[in-house]
Amino acid sequence: MQTTVDDKHKLIIDYKLTNTNDSKAHGRDAAKRANNIANNGFYRPLRQRISHGSEIKTAVEMGVEIMTAIPSVAACAPNPDYNFDRFDYNNLTDTLQLSAGETLRTNGNNYLKTKENSTYYVKHYKTTKCQHCPVKLLCTKNAKGRLIERSEYQQYVDINKKT
Repeated sequence: MQTTVDDKHKLIIDYKLTNTNDSKAHGRDAAKRANNIANNGFYRPLRQRISHGSEIKTAVEMGVEIMTAIPSVAACAPNPDYNFDRFDYNNLTDTLQLSAGETLRTNGNNYLKTKENSTYYVKHYKTTKCQHCPVKLLCTKNAKGRLIERSEYQQYVDINKKT
């Protein structure tokens, strides 16, 4: 069940009953809402957020303010200080930078991924300096070094985080 609730009076003003997975329903129904708040059910874990990222993109492009609760992400790095969300993305250089100073770069290729009936593109970001990094064991268990995938929808997920 999808519902739209009036923020001032807390009254249900619209609803929709479906017998299908609701992971794609949020963006599609966003036009009915002026301000949109979603529960955690609309957000998937870090490695599965893409279909939801596309829904955030749909809402943003429609001019709808969307505020979706994003649950904590399970640690991707041995030490949470080195998780994906600790890297800052630089749009001008298309790089990710850890606050400790290391920069991860992409080769510029887009890689097609499919998860849960969703197809999307990611870029891979990595550095050749992992092998000699003093904090490698805090950052990754991968013998070849740290690899971060950034989805084509990540900018929309970041917009949502700032809301």
